[in-house]
Amino acid sequence: MSQSKPDDAYGLCTYVATSRSGKDNSTQKAIPGASGFSAWGLIHSRHLPSRTPLAFSPRSSPVLSAQKTGAPVAVAVRGAAAPSLPPSLQGEGAPPSKEERLQHLQMDKMAKLLTYVAAAHLLLSMMAMVIESRKRKRATPREIIRYGPIDERDRMRFEYLNTKIWKNDVTCVNMLRLNKASFFRFCNLLRERGSLRDTIHMCVEQQVAMFLNIVGHNLKNRLVGTNYDRSGETVSRYFNKVLHAIGELQNELIRLSSSTTPTKIAGNPRWDPYFKDCIGAIDGTHVRASVSKDMEAAFCGRKTYATQNVMAAVDFDLRFTYVLAGWEGTAHDALVLRDALEREHGLRVPQGKFYLVDAGYGAKPGFLSPFRGVRYHLNEWGNNPVQNEKELFNLRHSSLRVTVERAFGSLKRRFKILDDATPYFPFTTQVEIVVACCIIHNWVIQDGSDEFIIPEQNWMPTYSHASSSSGQEREHTFMVNFRQEIANRMWEDRQNHYADPYVATGQYARGSNEPLGTAGDDIEEIQGEDTGAAVTADDGGATSSATRPNKRAEIVQGNADGLVAAFDCASERLSGAIKEAATADKDMPEGLFDTVNTLPGFEHEHKSFYFEHLVNNPHIARAFNRLPFDHKLTWVAKFVSNNFSSHEDMT
Repeated sequence: MSQSKPDDAYGLCTYVATSRSGKDNSTQKAIPGASGFSAWGLIHSRHLPSRTPLAFSPRSSPVLSAQKTGAPVAVAVRGAAAPSLPPSLQGEGAPPSKEERLQHLQMDKMAKLLTYVAAAHLLLSMMAMVIESRKRKRATPREIIRYGPIDERDRMRFEYLNTKIWKNDVTCVNMLRLNKASFFRFCNLLRERGSLRDTIHMCVEQQVAMFLNIVGHNLKNRLVGTNYDRSGETVSRYFNKVLHAIGELQNELIRLSSSTTPTKIAGNPRWDPYFKDCIGAIDGTHVRASVSKDMEAAFCGRKTYATQNVMAAVDFDLRFTYVLAGWEGTAHDALVLRDALEREHGLRVPQGKFYLVDAGYGAKPGFLSPFRGVRYHLNEWGNNPVQNEKELFNLRHSSLRVTVERAFGSLKRRFKILDDATPYFPFTTQVEIVVACCIIHNWVIQDGSDEFIIPEQNWMPTYSHASSSSGQEREHTFMVNFRQEIANRMWEDRQNHYADPYVATGQYARGSNEPLGTAGDDIEEIQGEDTGAAVTADDGGATSSATRPNKRAEIVQGNADGLVAAFDCASERLSGAIKEAATADKDMPEGLFDTVNTLPGFEHEHKSFYFEHLVNNPHIARAFNRLPFDHKLTWVAKFVSNNFSSHEDMT
């Protein structure tokens, strides 16, 4: 059976299908479509469920409803002649031949091709519409958004900065914790690095000033926003920007500057050569933290409130060389140190060098701790002299390790947000603030010290870092032996120092409570030896000598006798006055017990305790006895209210 072929490959063909019942129906409906190669679809009867043909309306859209009419489906497409039905569909029960099957496959391929072409055409048309629409929008001039006049507001903001923030050095230090010159140099550093930029209404100086004002005084964003005439969102946004910009300076400022012998140790006989390989000291401090209720248990350790345990390594110029913040307050110092060593970019100790640590960290390679069970904070040359090599080592170890405590003291002195103040930020931000403050601290030392850096001679150490023996770290044998060797060398050098006859030993020193002029005897003997004559005295006081006696010796002896006599007389008078004063102070007024016992309104026990207080303090008893009656009642009532409850607890 011949099959007509469409004249145009992009045209549409007509395909008429009848049901398999053999009924002939030439009903055909044309699908309206675009000209050229446009088509809405081609449907074959075998693509549909049985007995569910589709009927298309000439004026309907391509997506049409199915109608159960029982009639064959006819789809007519413009641009092609309608093919005749295959013989297999014209009669009932006639099996299709091979040619008919090939013809069906060819028609299926043509239908798929036309479907793909139509879909591609539709997609390209939609893209063209979108492109044209955007071209029209770009061609249309857009009206410029104009801001309201805010010049007056900017003028008021700068006036506040010039009069209240950086008016002079005193004001700048009070508000920003930096002097005026250091503040502007720090701002220029951040601007030149590109970490911060000036915006249309806020310069870098304003951004940094808000940050320093917050961390320097632990202020809330709302208060800072009111002072600087900014919204809370603006303050928070620029605070985070400045925090990130300062964090970019970490690799430049928080690092080990040199591994050579520190200048503080080199040439000092107390520490050189024993600590010549020491590069700094390590210790921990607690910074107040603000966490949720379910986390407080892990952060409440040594303090009664939540804290974070901050470990830091400091060189002997008070610069932080490593900082690890964010550990819970209950974490032991040795655990924090172990975490610092295991981190990818953590603490690293150069080969052959070591840090000074306290007993809580334990002695291990790279970390030298003091002897346990031995006095640590001593006065080497005072009333508590060292007794052995271990005490001497601990004393010099302590005097050198105090550097890290000075660094912590200077840091908290400058930034009050770290000094027992409850922060108002998320905990992750609190941890970053600690590191940022250490970076600023190092920059200030590099730029030039100021009044917040505590001088060594003014430092009053507070030793509150003792650890329990159960929590102390296990010590390494190598460092224990190394520590003992240093202690032995110290002790040996100290003994040799005192044995040197050319070293000041104090053998010629004389105190004010010793008799003066006794050195005349030595002078007389020496000069007698020089003259070669022996000076003797007979019972009559006359002298007999081969030569004339030394007049200088006689004068010294006479002056010495007068001084000794005067000193003895003054001493006796002084001792008598002391005895008289002591005896008089113990005198108790007569009838004191009766006076106390007759006071109304007090219980017997109250009076007994107060009388005991008067007996122990006779001067108070005498003053009490001379008081008027109503004043006596006031004294006793005050004593009972202050002290009687404690006595009651003791009983």
